[in-house]
Amino acid sequence: MTVSSPRHAFIVGSPRSGTTWLQLLLAQHPLVATSQETHLFSSYIGRAMRFWDQEEAAQDGRRRVGLTAVIELDEFRSACRAFTDTVFGSVLAGTPAATVVLEKTPDHAPWAPEILSLYPDAAFVHVVRDPRDVVCSLRSAGRSWGRHWAPTNVLDGALLWRDRVEAGLRIRQLTSRYHEVRYEDLQRDAAGTLDGVCEFLGLPAEEGFSERAAEACRMDRLKSGGSGRDLATPWGMGTEPAGFFRAGRTGTWRDELTPGELRRVEYLASPLMSELGYGPVGRSPTRRPLRVALREGLEWRHHRLYRTCRRWLQRL
Repeated sequence: MTVSSPRHAFIVGSPRSGTTWLQLLLAQHPLVATSQETHLFSSYIGRAMRFWDQEEAAQDGRRRVGLTAVIELDEFRSACRAFTDTVFGSVLAGTPAATVVLEKTPDHAPWAPEILSLYPDAAFVHVVRDPRDVVCSLRSAGRSWGRHWAPTNVLDGALLWRDRVEAGLRIRQLTSRYHEVRYEDLQRDAAGTLDGVCEFLGLPAEEGFSERAAEACRMDRLKSGGSGRDLATPWGMGTEPAGFFRAGRTGTWRDELTPGELRRVEYLASPLMSELGYGPVGRSPTRRPLRVALREGLEWRHHRLYRTCRRWLQRL
């Protein structure tokens, strides 16, 4: 089944920034089709597209190997588009009247160039949250249901936030179809924030929709497994692991981060967090905390040893 008429929209951002919450709010709209995150570009098609580019760049003009020796670029892109259309067609099958196919995979932010090469009209909604709260939420996940991916070290958490947010902000340079949402605004006024997202996505306004959606997606309801007949969910909420929906509040970092951890997070996240309006507790941190300095020193030594070993092996 080929998806052509519905618009394609992608929710991106750092993990634990409220991307799932926004997705569920939008899922209450009768013209939105969505599903569990697919990792469609971050794990599948996007990687194939980048490998094609690397393979093409490595050709020496004589002997060609790989797919570039068999098919042309437009054929490869057509095959990629056929595959992604199949995936989105399956999502759309559950809501055939939908005008927006919504995909939520936080890790898709760095893959926006590949997404836009297949879907030039794709829209992106970037959810941004205070990095201090994100680090706390990541650490909580890493100690329980998300231990296979979520970092428990505040340094790793801050770096993950910085990497994903920078990737999300770069989308502004790629397309005008970019909309930014603050988690704090969702927490303060979910209905009003949802109104803005629906307008951006071209979803028709229905009187009282955003208020009903915000009520159906209250954090206490989501934490209890999505109980309530007025909550439309694209997947069984009971499948979410315990602790997936956390406090749903802002500023919990004030109780969860030690002064030392706070300094390390603010050093790594600054000046980006200041640019986004998340001012540091004290003066803007310019001096590297000791643990950050030690970490960066070890990483530099590791990379130097790797480069030395690689040059040595190349001489053999």
